Amino acid sequence: MNVQLTSKEVQELRRIQKKEKFQRRRFIKATVLLMLHKEFSIEDICDSLSLDDNTIYRYAEAFREKGLEGYLTDNYVGCQGKLTAR
Repeated sequence: MNVQLTSKEVQELRRIQKKEKFQRRRFIKATVLLMLHKEFSIEDICDSLSLDDNTIYRYAEAFREKGLEGYLTDNYVGCQGKLTAR
C-alpha cells in the first residue's frame, strides 16, 4: 500500500513528529503516513509502531477521503468509565 504525499504534506508531517512527539495519537498518525509514503510494508509499520494492520488501512483510507487536515483532526473521545464512588 502506498500513499502519495506532496513535499508540503511531508514537511507538515515532519513538523508534527518533532513538535508533538508527546501527543502519541498525532505522532503515530503522522508517522504512519510518512512510512506509507516511503513504501514501508504494512507488517513493518505494525511492528515498528505496535499497531494492528486494520489501523494502518483505516488511517490510509481516512487520509484519502479527508485530506491531510481532516485526517489529522482528532475527534477521539475517551471512555468516561462506569465506576461509581462508594
